[in-house]
Amino acid sequence: MSNQLLEQITPHIVTALSSILVIIIGYATACVKKYLAEKTAAIQADAKITELDYYLSKGINLIDIAVKATNQSLVDGIKAASADGKISEEEAVAIFNTTRDNIMAAMTPQIKTSIETIYGDVNNFVKQQIEACVRENRIVGLNEIPTLTGINPTPSEAVPYGETEVELQAPPY
Repeated sequence: MSNQLLEQITPHIVTALSSILVIIIGYATACVKKYLAEKTAAIQADAKITELDYYLSKGINLIDIAVKATNQSLVDGIKAASADGKISEEEAVAIFNTTRDNIMAAMTPQIKTSIETIYGDVNNFVKQQIEACVRENRIVGLNEIPTLTGINPTPSEAVPYGETEVELQAPPY
């Protein structure tokens, strides 16, 4: 009788175990899928931050170069041409507008998007960075590389701007 009972129960046990196994595999698959989705989102977020940082640094570098170029050409020429060696308010506004226009024309869409994402208003950011670069140039001097990081080279380490400039590489994605 026990063999007969075992033969009758075996198909029911196999069906029950199969159902339990399908539920466990389904749950495990859902957990793995959720984990992979979270990891993918984290990797994509890190990549986005890296990309934003890259284009933001390119934007800051662009502004710095434009301010130096303006200072070398426009400002020095206007100072030399004026009787007292100073720039008038109107000339300062014209210089600022020229610098801003040159920067905005040279900015790539990626740089603008990065600035908008991090800081919001591109025009306000550019204005603040121009002012910061001008102040930094006055403090550091034009023969040294101005920094926006607060780390200033000593006079013996200073080199003319652009001689040691290293081109940033785009992230590999």
